[in-house]
Amino acid sequence: MRTFACVIALCLGLSAQTPLAFEAASVKPASRDRGSVMYYRTPPGGRVSVSNATLKLLIQNVYRVRSFQVSGGPSWIVTEGWDIEATPGSNARPAITPEQRDEMFKTLLANRFHLVLHRETKELPVYDLVVAKGGSKLQLSGDEPGFGMTNTGSITFKKTTVSTFANVLSGVLDREVIDKTGIQGNFNVDLHWTPDERADAQLDDAGPSIFTAIQEQLGLRLESSKGPVEIFVIDHVEKPSEN
Repeated sequence: MRTFACVIALCLGLSAQTPLAFEAASVKPASRDRGSVMYYRTPPGGRVSVSNATLKLLIQNVYRVRSFQVSGGPSWIVTEGWDIEATPGSNARPAITPEQRDEMFKTLLANRFHLVLHRETKELPVYDLVVAKGGSKLQLSGDEPGFGMTNTGSITFKKTTVSTFANVLSGVLDREVIDKTGIQGNFNVDLHWTPDERADAQLDDAGPSIFTAIQEQLGLRLESSKGPVEIFVIDHVEKPSEN
């Protein structure tokens, strides 16, 4: 009886160490005539459907990191797009979680792109988000949560924390933004600025920079600093064979 129990425990241990994987996956180079149009869809059932996504974007999405947190690799990881259709086994579909789907996609990247990476922490430039002189202009919110963002210079939050807002700013500024305001609670945020590329075009309706807008509209300020940032370093990667 004891031997039988040990065998079961050993089998369960081996099963736990087996990487989650899709049952079937197709990986093909994207057509070059599609320009920068891409999508990453995760319909119900654990499937993943990707069109014209670069490998760097795929790494960012599945590891939940920003562009500045992915380091190394050849130039094609940011210039060449890929079409991917991946499906889990039929028995796994009803119960698969987003976390399990991400683990399956990590296995796909390792098997098809031979992706090998490691994590490390580096001292990098960051922005500290602090309260500006004159105090915060944030107002406590009792609204239902909501979020909206455009690439023309606006962020709208309903009922969010300052830390969550700082995380979104990290993506906009491509640099880690650390909440050092000490402000607690839920707030509405309505921020509008002129992105650099629009300001460079010298538009008549050009508004403030994002740095000025944060200070004038929210009573907060971004200060340049340095701090520890976790990054993912690509040690090895290959273009996959098509199928």
